Amino acid sequence: MSENMGMNCNLAVIGLGRIGLPLSMNAVSKGFRVLGVDTNEKTISKLLLGEVPFTEKGMEAILKKSVGLDFFPALSNNLSSNSFSSIKYIMIAVGVHNINRRYPEPFEYKSIERVIHYLYKKKCLENRLIILRPTQPIGSTSRVKEIIQKKYGLIEGDDYYLAYMPERIVEGNALEEEQSLPKIVGTFSDKSFEIISQMLIPFNSKVKRVSSPEVAEFVKLLDNSWRHTRFAFANDAALAAESAGIDVMEAINTANFEYPRNSIAMPGPVSGYCLGKDPYIFEYAFRKTESVRKFNSLWYYSILSSKYLLDHVISKVVGNKVLIMGLSFKKNIDDYRLSHGISLVKKLIEKGYSVSIIDKDYRTNDYTLLDSIIEDKVIIMKSLQDLNKEDRYESVIISVNNDEFYNQEKILAKHGKIIDLWNIYKDKKNQFTDYWALGLGHK
Repeated sequence: MSENMGMNCNLAVIGLGRIGLPLSMNAVSKGFRVLGVDTNEKTISKLLLGEVPFTEKGMEAILKKSVGLDFFPALSNNLSSNSFSSIKYIMIAVGVHNINRRYPEPFEYKSIERVIHYLYKKKCLENRLIILRPTQPIGSTSRVKEIIQKKYGLIEGDDYYLAYMPERIVEGNALEEEQSLPKIVGTFSDKSFEIISQMLIPFNSKVKRVSSPEVAEFVKLLDNSWRHTRFAFANDAALAAESAGIDVMEAINTANFEYPRNSIAMPGPVSGYCLGKDPYIFEYAFRKTESVRKFNSLWYYSILSSKYLLDHVISKVVGNKVLIMGLSFKKNIDDYRLSHGISLVKKLIEKGYSVSIIDKDYRTNDYTLLDSIIEDKVIIMKSLQDLNKEDRYESVIISVNNDEFYNQEKILAKHGKIIDLWNIYKDKKNQFTDYWALGLGHK
């Protein structure tokens, strides 16, 4: 691989994961020549062969047409300063991390600091526009600005330009949403906004400028904290319906019927890399209010609600031999990060249950690996058809409503209790000897 392979590219994307790669493919489709930079050798090797490292609708077709022509994936260590000489814009898709899930402070900024230092060494900070895209704590863009000024003596708005433009894409539909959703932009200077506005012209997106990067950061945290709270509300309603003997699906559909003030979600577990962590990050912005009123935010309690729901589900398990159907955090997604499926498996193992798993995406990418604590203690299969005819599970938990899990009542009816977290088989419940669905209202 030539160390100068990125020459003549005008956009560099740092980080080619679930955010950076779809952003890269979207930019290529809009006429940009993109240098994609990552530290994962396996990811780069796949991309160079035109193979997508994870499933995302429409991405493989763009990759196969563009790799080596308009898209140049490369390991960070293989690039020289010359590779960045033509770069005008830099999108950073590497996030700020935290370990403490209750109060994520101090935040872990080492990853983003390493990226900034890398760009400085490659002589790719001055006169460039740097755009931060992932979810980050309020004040992170200002932190990056301070780092660049203190360490490298560069002044934002004069020597380089900085913006925060949160990605708001959903896995599984990332390309379409990146193309259609408005772009929220926070900058420190008019000059930076002028430059990013010019860059966004080919995207043909509506642009909403906010008064500061902090507002844009706040908006992103609002998005996911609100969504988590909305879904947790539906799940608490499901538990109330269960106690009252009411079908929560009927009640919600009726409440929403031709009533524009309602948009009540349907029940189902809430988890995933965004909804699973962003409300915690947002909670840190609430700490001053909490110290005065002595209780947490509403979205923090939604997290507790989501955690309790898993304990409630496990309380419905009968017997010892349990089958979990699906490990991802939502339907038809190959991503186990912070998923309720993983949490269910861990809880069941801790309680001494014998656990088997059905998941077609197991080990297909870096997002569908299991740690040894789980992997050494479970049986893992790719489909329901892999079940031994002699096997009979005492409880089957439908953790995710994947397409392949529908219309499988003949197979499932051979087993014990069906615990349906998505009401997939609610209308066929009489075909099972024992059936429980979230919010169905059994008396």
